[in-house]
Amino acid sequence: MFRVIDYRGPFSKTLVFEYVERGEFNAADYNRYVDEVRVEAATKRDEERDTWNVLSYLKGTATYGQHPDSVKTAHSIDEAVAQGEERSRELKAQVERLLGGGLPIPPAKPGGSGHEKPLILSPSGSSTEIEKEVWDYAGGRRLRWEPAGRTPGGLDYEVLTVDDVELLYPGTTTLETSPPKPR
Repeated sequence: MFRVIDYRGPFSKTLVFEYVERGEFNAADYNRYVDEVRVEAATKRDEERDTWNVLSYLKGTATYGQHPDSVKTAHSIDEAVAQGEERSRELKAQVERLLGGGLPIPPAKPGGSGHEKPLILSPSGSSTEIEKEVWDYAGGRRLRWEPAGRTPGGLDYEVLTVDDVELLYPGTTTLETSPPKPR
């Protein structure tokens, strides 16, 4: 798990997940800032939030799996950041079209009335319980963002360590720092 910071512009902070066994990367969270001062402040201020987001993502993926077509992966950290930036631009354009009234209404599904009830997902517990459940997933281990260097594209990046270990194995109930034993 990497936190990539672009101090050159566009000033951004991106959480990138590495699938070591596949040699692939995925940008899961991309945030853009006005200038270098703001990206630096956000990096320090959001350290706990970024860590929680990583744990939540890993726990969810381990528990529910990941549809192979749901995430476009990259072959490098730089490529993953570029994909995160592109997804951010696409989302912004969609919102602007929606707010400007230019977003088309999708046609009704064949055989349907066009008035199906929306699916509303809500957590089974309170937000405090869910927050605690995600933190508990780390098993009380020490979580730290450690400087890791620069990408070939010149982006600074950090790696999330758990008890000083960089390679993590998401289990369904806890985050592991060693591979699961064969059954």
